[in-house]
Amino acid sequence: MDLNLLVALDALVAERSVTRASQRVGLSQPAMSNALRRLRQALDDPVLVRSSQGMVPTRLATELAGPVAELLAELDRVLAGDEPFDAARTDHVFRLAAVDHAWVTLVPHLAERLAELAPGARLDFSPYAETTRDDLESGAIDAAILVGDVMSKGAGLRRDRLYDDHFDCIVRRGHPRVGRRLTLARYLELGHVLASPRSRRGGLVDRALQHEGLTRRVQVIVPHFMAAPFVVAQTDLVATIPRGVARPLAAMLDLQVFPPPIRFEGGPWYLVWHERLLRAPAHAWLRQQVLEVSEGLRGTT
Repeated sequence: MDLNLLVALDALVAERSVTRASQRVGLSQPAMSNALRRLRQALDDPVLVRSSQGMVPTRLATELAGPVAELLAELDRVLAGDEPFDAARTDHVFRLAAVDHAWVTLVPHLAERLAELAPGARLDFSPYAETTRDDLESGAIDAAILVGDVMSKGAGLRRDRLYDDHFDCIVRRGHPRVGRRLTLARYLELGHVLASPRSRRGGLVDRALQHEGLTRRVQVIVPHFMAAPFVVAQTDLVATIPRGVARPLAAMLDLQVFPPPIRFEGGPWYLVWHERLLRAPAHAWLRQQVLEVSEGLRGTT
């Protein structure tokens, strides 16, 4: 096999698009289409197939993607020798997945840091999805920012603890039934907005209430924490959401913020990555930036 095809395979599996793969490696779209045709002949496999979610890699392509990405990363390291990563001059594209409230809490601070230290670099974020583990293993993404045990540590995966989540309750300012305090009795009387990506009832709050023999009345379910404050601003509902989302959006939407009237523990945040990137200078630098940004966020989230 022409080893140049491995570069094409890495890009095609990561991008799941001939157009984006061609842009990633600096080829024309016809040249990448030709590389895909040659890969299909060499592997006797379609490599990419159409689905309801767009183009997706075949099982063989997914199995090859991890080892191929590791080989290419090792080749880059060997060719670079001992030369350190130069953040100020790099044009590296860092690809990460993150849960939704990271967009408000961590991503703006990380973007600010990279704009200062690595102005030529690019942060390419995608939402956390069921394919995130596969994307980490295949090299489609470099790391994932997750909360709790959304993804348990698995074979080949490593994780760095970032900080712990804390929660606040929000209601609209001037709420007719909430004064200066949000008591447990009032909290249970009000209708609630629940953030659940798959419309599932239950969670940290409900488990804490159940432990006390209590339940709450959920009236609206939204798929993202960031949607809840906008619903609260237009209704007499209450929402219990991460502090890092509650406080900035409360200031924007004129909401009142209260501590939850029942004790429960938020989950820890992790940066999850694949061990094949352990010695990759660019990735090691990015991990350090995420850790330092997270250190500054402790106590505010």
